[in-house]
Amino acid sequence: MNMGEEVSHLKAHVNTFYNNGALQRASEQPHLKTNQKPSQINKKVGSQVNVIGSGIGALPEQVSYEAEAQIIASNAHARAAAAEAAEDAGLSVLANEEALHDDYQAVATAIGKKLRQMGSGVMVFGGEPTVVLPPNPGQGGRNQALALALAHEISGLEDITVVVGGTDGTDGPTNAAGGVVSGATWAKGADEALAAADSGAFLENAGALLVTGPTGTNVMDLIVAIRD
Repeated sequence: MNMGEEVSHLKAHVNTFYNNGALQRASEQPHLKTNQKPSQINKKVGSQVNVIGSGIGALPEQVSYEAEAQIIASNAHARAAAAEAAEDAGLSVLANEEALHDDYQAVATAIGKKLRQMGSGVMVFGGEPTVVLPPNPGQGGRNQALALALAHEISGLEDITVVVGGTDGTDGPTNAAGGVVSGATWAKGADEALAAADSGAFLENAGALLVTGPTGTNVMDLIVAIRD
């Protein structure tokens, strides 16, 4: 068993103790409902309660009270809300997928192909890409890097706009959530900005930063692409 597995094993035991004790005490309080429903926000891949916070919200295998654990917010919820907003605006939803779990360049290549081939409507993607930083990174985070990389993928296309953002409203050590790019965003200096992990500075100069302020939640990241 490696160190990571040992930590997870220990955390699972601690969480089982915590859950059993906390829920048991709650069930013994006369002013509380006996049917407890721990609610959780999920920023992990998929929607399994036992992987959120190393299983801190999962119920013990054997309980002496009535209880149910539920997920009240996840990336699937965020994508569904984006898709519903698009439909309410009269737009066709062409994709709704959790597909951003890879290096941002690999994600940009895969998603870029779909964007170039998409028809009129909206595509929604969710997940959490990764970035390998150089020794002295510039300004930005993974969403700003992904937004700029997608700008390259759709460069020259006049009818596509792509919004990339973190659902918490903060991307890396910046006050931006991500970026809003089009086929005209990619320009001189973009290659160098990506290589230097300085996509935030490039997008700021291009007027393409997405700034929402803190949202008070975090269910990973979203891409919403619109084609006229």
